[in-house]
Amino acid sequence: MTGPPPGREIDLLGPRRYAQGYPWDEWARLRAEAPVCRIDHPNHEPYWAVTGHALVREVSSRPEVYTQQPTIQVKTRHSSGRVQEARTIVHMDLPEHRPYRRVAVGSFTPRSVAALEPTVRRIAGRILDRELGRHGRPGETVTLDFVETVAAWHPLAVISEVLGIPEADQADVLRWTNLVLAASDPEFRDGPDAAASINRATGEFLRYFTAMAADRRGCPRHDLATVLVEARIDGEPMPEFELLSYFVAVAVAGHDTTRNVLAGSLLALIERPEVRARLWADPGLWAVAAEELLRWTSVVVHFARTAAVDTELGGHAIAAGDRLALFYPSANRDDAVFERPDELDIDRTPNPHLAFGHGEHYCIGQALARLEVRVLFDELAARVDDLTLAGPVEHLATNFVSGVKHLPVRCRLR
Repeated sequence: MTGPPPGREIDLLGPRRYAQGYPWDEWARLRAEAPVCRIDHPNHEPYWAVTGHALVREVSSRPEVYTQQPTIQVKTRHSSGRVQEARTIVHMDLPEHRPYRRVAVGSFTPRSVAALEPTVRRIAGRILDRELGRHGRPGETVTLDFVETVAAWHPLAVISEVLGIPEADQADVLRWTNLVLAASDPEFRDGPDAAASINRATGEFLRYFTAMAADRRGCPRHDLATVLVEARIDGEPMPEFELLSYFVAVAVAGHDTTRNVLAGSLLALIERPEVRARLWADPGLWAVAAEELLRWTSVVVHFARTAAVDTELGGHAIAAGDRLALFYPSANRDDAVFERPDELDIDRTPNPHLAFGHGEHYCIGQALARLEVRVLFDELAARVDDLTLAGPVEHLATNFVSGVKHLPVRCRLR
């Protein structure tokens, strides 16, 4: 790679950059030349870009040094307004983080998730049968947008089942999620101002979950909403804003990231028909293949940390108050850890990817996400074959949770 040294001119966080796909070349250059690099781009607050696998793990493993405060994203310098943020376990530091995390962890243990497999499979089958049957009959070739009709709805329906959101309300949850996470993309913004769009959606979420919390206090059910309402932190009910934020976090993170994993995975398999043919023929390969697809898609682009004290990282002096951006997709292509990192290898093992993060904030719902990926593709393989692209692929214009937003596919119904 050639060009001037890394630094001010690199824009790793411009949302429009991600509409063209991930900046793989820039990340590769940084890993090789400056895996901890000070970025002072005019569009964002100054920050250190952390792109190497070991360095991302190091920051994630030292919560006493690198705090979640004040925000979990690097901010733009020209924001049109202040964004109202929820206060979830993702935003919390030790020791506060642990008791809040324990509230929901029982709903996402391997045993709890394994018990959900019949439900996950039923939901996947229902969505696929509805969408595929709407377009054709067995033996016919059909065309549909996989993201809009399948990938967006499967994990949403699953987390709604866990949390207790009625099917009639899921379209609203999807719309609000798109606004909260992708308001930088003009397609999802409900007006010219991204911050105002996010704040409106956050307000709708909070009003919706205020009503749900009140309902569960009066009429408890066997769902996660009731668990959250009945939870105690240090012997006291969860404070109202933290409770509502918990609802929002579960609803949003519980489906949006998996939607992007599903979309990016299917695109990868369409582009590699020989790999797809192996998986379609042998479902037993999915346990290992799913880990590689998680590494490959890496849908969480960055999380921010702030140095709580003066420290050192990768040979650089990091001052208290300095901001750092951990780029997980870059870490997941680090050739110091992964052999042939730019190849999709469904037999790759071990596979120490960081798609679910690392350390105290390791994704609480990772077992459910893994199950959803395996089950949906298992059900899809039973219904379709001869998958090809049916039009241009479009990517989200966002630097936080990103991926494919439109994936037109053509397939033959079995």
